[in-house]
Amino acid sequence: MHLVPDLLDGDDMSFQMTPRQMWLARLSARTLADNAYDDIERHGDGPVTRDMFWSVFAAFPPATWGEGERWRRQVARSFDDLADDVDEGRQPLPTCTAEEMALHLILRRARALHLDDELDDQLAPIPEHPQDTQWDGPLGSLFEDRDVLLLFDEQPPGDGVNLEPLHWFDPFIADRGRDPDRGFRR
Repeated sequence: MHLVPDLLDGDDMSFQMTPRQMWLARLSARTLADNAYDDIERHGDGPVTRDMFWSVFAAFPPATWGEGERWRRQVARSFDDLADDVDEGRQPLPTCTAEEMALHLILRRARALHLDDELDDQLAPIPEHPQDTQWDGPLGSLFEDRDVLLLFDEQPPGDGVNLEPLHWFDPFIADRGRDPDRGFRR
């Protein structure tokens, strides 16, 4: 795995994730992808409900809880796509709303894992950096906005904010979207 982050053409990113943050983000992304695929195998097209165990999809906004298996598989792939970015030495930059939501969950988990002493042996070979514990940097620089988090509010977002689950996989910028024929890991 290549851990030296690069900048996208013309993008001004004031913060670059450190190698340890990148490693933790990758681990978190792969784990969340596996858990999402497990949710799909366990529940299929069934709606997310509070009385059933869901590893990943219960952490998504309630507006998505009725989405089916195909939609959920695309979400699982979003976690893998962001992990692939890290594997290729790039910052995990979301290309669509699903990836934005996935990255919020990835960074939340990575931040928690950073405090886990059980990972010390695995992190030891990765050089320490003064910003290793600065998780607000990725939150400020990797997201174009935080509109997807509005879906957790009791009041739905107003006009001009299109967060319908149907459109979560539409690329923000057409020429920076993922290959639609890339398939699924599971």
